[in-house]
Amino acid sequence: MVIERYSPESPPGDIVELRNRCYADSPGFSPLTLKQFEELRAQAGFRPELLLTAYLSGKPVGLCLAILRQGDTTGWLEWIGVLPSYRRRRVAKALLERCVDSLRVAGAGELSVHSVGLGDLNAKSFLESQGFKVAYHQLLMVRNVATPLPDSPLPSSYRVRTLRPGEEEAWLRVRNESFREEPIARHAWSLEDFRREFAESPYSERGRIFVAEHSSEVVGVVAAWVFPYHNVEREMVHWLGVLPQHRRRGLGQALVVEALRFFKASGAKQARLITQSALPKAVRLYRKLGFEVEEERAVYSKPIA
Repeated sequence: MVIERYSPESPPGDIVELRNRCYADSPGFSPLTLKQFEELRAQAGFRPELLLTAYLSGKPVGLCLAILRQGDTTGWLEWIGVLPSYRRRRVAKALLERCVDSLRVAGAGELSVHSVGLGDLNAKSFLESQGFKVAYHQLLMVRNVATPLPDSPLPSSYRVRTLRPGEEEAWLRVRNESFREEPIARHAWSLEDFRREFAESPYSERGRIFVAEHSSEVVGVVAAWVFPYHNVEREMVHWLGVLPQHRRRGLGQALVVEALRFFKASGAKQARLITQSALPKAVRLYRKLGFEVEEERAVYSKPIA
């Protein structure tokens, strides 16, 4: 078996085709597009040594991709797949071992795996055989935006409004402080991350990002965004965060309701959000606002230092 790292000269279409063939029989499979691969390759955490292809008798039979942001110590396994006729030949294990070696060299001490469907028994069995354990469960929650929205009164010193040009640093401060302790988002964002997530999105028109303001300071944020989930574009309540010292004052509820009002006014039928079972206060808030769990997936992790 030969394992090779990705070369920028490699035809991207070959990678996309191999990835889709490896995943075609996975539960909930959605084919990766060339555009999506190019967007993934443009991420700050993409490193050529973490995109690996396995060859047997000169034929590509499997691949593995991990993402590691500069300065972070947790790598995220995006893909690990093997063509059906080449499984049970330790190809996936060899790819994972090579990926872990590269992550260690880059300074990572932990490897996590993005959400795995609870019914994907093959993925769960492989990960657990390699020492991964469930870190938490990811919840996709959904709400019908046509149903009445609750009132969300705020203390007189607070108000909710749209983000203004030039307030990107204020948004970043709230995002980074609000999510500092959460494994899925503890990497501090930069202006480049904000630009890539929002400014470069086809949904970057003004009015989709809302903030809670107190004494001219931005203290809470949320976005009424649209992005693909399982390769299907969904209206999402995105990046809800409130500075710790301003919590328990109704800001989270007021921000979510404002995002739902935006979706309703734009003609959307449903709104979704992603949260974690390990955040019971957030889950209670969303249930109170009429959201229900639509899908539950597991996030796996293991130390590699």
